Amino acid sequence: MFMKNFLGKKLFFITAHPDDESYMAAGTIYKNYQMGGQNMLLCASWGEKGRSHLKKPFTISQLKKLRAKELRRAGKFLHIKPVLNLALPDGKLRNYQKIIFKKGLAIANKHQPEVIISFGPDGISGHLDHITAGQVARQIAEKLRIPFVAVTLPPSITKKALKWLATRRKAGHYIKSIIYKNPNMKIVIDGQIKKRALKIHQSQMDHKNAFTGFPAYAVKELLKAEYFLG
Repeated sequence: MFMKNFLGKKLFFITAHPDDESYMAAGTIYKNYQMGGQNMLLCASWGEKGRSHLKKPFTISQLKKLRAKELRRAGKFLHIKPVLNLALPDGKLRNYQKIIFKKGLAIANKHQPEVIISFGPDGISGHLDHITAGQVARQIAEKLRIPFVAVTLPPSITKKALKWLATRRKAGHYIKSIIYKNPNMKIVIDGQIKKRALKIHQSQMDHKNAFTGFPAYAVKELLKAEYFLG
């Protein structure tokens, strides 16, 4: 279902890990709030496998608590309410699609969103958890007969994206081939808002850099606008 603009509406974001909401749509979420819309979030896991950026050892339990705290803070800053988490195993969401669908559908029925937003088939980085979250989100939208919108990369950087995203795709939970589709919606954002939201997720920063491994031209585009396919 094509949508020209979804700002000022009740938006339901379905993600895989804490910080997904900020990377994919922090500027849009904040702008939607400014325009009188409502933002809701369902995150499927606590992202406990995101350990590569940690500066000191954390147990799985400690990392879950830390990432939960970061997600709540980011949600408060971006004006997301409610912020919900299913606490499913990070990296294995494809084994829990029925649970995500059942819980997500119940939440959607309760809060009555007008649009559901998640990842598309590319998962942005090809991460299988992202792809799973997007597949289930689309199924929920189809069940409720409301629009589904997928977040996409800026079209100006997709041709080169596979090279610099390769540094993030060494683990086994990524698909081998990514095909990016062109977006049909562009939302100009405040880059400072996006940077502030990402900075809240300190456990995922390398030397306070939210875009480690990203070339400067890509960061510039990611902080100017967010793109979607509906």
